[in-house]
Amino acid sequence: MFAVLTFAHALILPTFEGMDEPAHLSSILQFTNGHGRPMPGGARLHQSIERAIPLVPGPYHQWETARRIGGLSYVEWRRLDPGERDRRARELATLNVTSWQDGQIENWQAKHPPLYYALVGYAARLSGATTLMSAHRFARVMSAALFATTGVLLTAFIIGPWGASPRTALFVCLLPMWYVIGARISNDALAIPALSLALLVTIDQIRRPVASWRRSAWVVAGAAAAIGLAAKGYGLIFAAVALTAIVVALHAVVRKAAPARAVWLPVLALAIMLVADGWWLIENEARGAGLIGTNVNVRLMTRGIVTMTDRLPYARTLIVEQPKQALSALLRSDTQMLYASNWTIGAAPWWFYLLQLGLLATIAGPLVRRPWSSLSPPLRAAAVVAGAALAMLALGIAWSVLDYFILFGETRLAQGFYVWAGGAAFSAALALALNLAPPVRQRLIVLGQAICLVSALSTDLMFWSGRYERDPVWRTPVRVAVSSPVPPTSFLLP
Repeated sequence: MFAVLTFAHALILPTFEGMDEPAHLSSILQFTNGHGRPMPGGARLHQSIERAIPLVPGPYHQWETARRIGGLSYVEWRRLDPGERDRRARELATLNVTSWQDGQIENWQAKHPPLYYALVGYAARLSGATTLMSAHRFARVMSAALFATTGVLLTAFIIGPWGASPRTALFVCLLPMWYVIGARISNDALAIPALSLALLVTIDQIRRPVASWRRSAWVVAGAAAAIGLAAKGYGLIFAAVALTAIVVALHAVVRKAAPARAVWLPVLALAIMLVADGWWLIENEARGAGLIGTNVNVRLMTRGIVTMTDRLPYARTLIVEQPKQALSALLRSDTQMLYASNWTIGAAPWWFYLLQLGLLATIAGPLVRRPWSSLSPPLRAAAVVAGAALAMLALGIAWSVLDYFILFGETRLAQGFYVWAGGAAFSAALALALNLAPPVRQRLIVLGQAICLVSALSTDLMFWSGRYERDPVWRTPVRVAVSSPVPPTSFLLP
């Protein structure tokens, strides 16, 4: 089911509807054309991609650069004469990508590590793709194939060694945000399954007595985390998970329930990840982009804002003087965790969010009254790992909200959808919690989740048809003046 939904979403998704797809595809084409790794700050989009933007509809009411070069929203595309739409489709089919040609727009995704782009790019070269659309289709299908392994891993662990009902695995495979995040041209298509394997193996080890931990399992976890981090920076959340495992091991050693050498197993996994990807982390720090290499960090560095200490006055302004903005960011982030299509909030009908929250509350609610010791070892382990991963992700999301506030005077993107980097961990916890419910309740919850999935994705289908247009997400619902220490000119929008 996960694979079917992944491929269906990837094939139905309009050309550049997936988040940041033009930039991700351009990075792939650099490897396809033998142009080398896209360098942060200097890489440009492939010229054929820039030429394609006016030829296909997209969420361009959200992207001002696309508007300037003639990009049309789905509503505007629907108003075009059918003959004009056909002409643009024919022109799109002729765009060639057999050689590298620099465009004018900066590739804003060149900040990412190169593994995913190199893997798909070299494979696209072997496939013989010569036109932009053939390369696009190949990248979509290969990304879907990579991402579909996430569902295989989740199902294998949940109903295999952890012994839960297949219905619980089906439930987590019906969570709609999986497909928005990974079933597109994006390095998430490789980062999430690799990181999922690392998280699931860690859960499987922590559920066991520390004395029975296996070195081979931690080597697999470390190698998988290294692949995840080599695809996207949020793979660093494994550091928090590994540190949590070290604490668990130390607790067992202190109680004399495990030998001291057990502590070194999660240390080994963490070391494998850092040794494999340390070059990229060092490079990011050298160019002032922070460990995960974000462009925002580079812009802030030019203003002398580097450390958290530099950010504290702005944090005080946001929380104390602008509490409505802080609350707005929190609400938008929470909404995006449930469903957000191409940066949008409120992407699905309002009742979707109520139903989705109700289903999650029905699963997690009964656990509140149960003693921790009464929970199964896999569920306790999944809760611990999910807690560590989500804590680090929440910190990163809050940090990005603050950085946008410093740059623009408003919180802009809350980016709550990035909690799905740790989706395997909290999905495992949800599945194991659902396994405690009676079979009849499990079936009803799975049915409710299927309704949630259909309602969310069908709303997207209506949007892509051009029947209505979503509001631009670059504007926060609360827009107010910002007092010191934010300079007035720092938040004027173009």
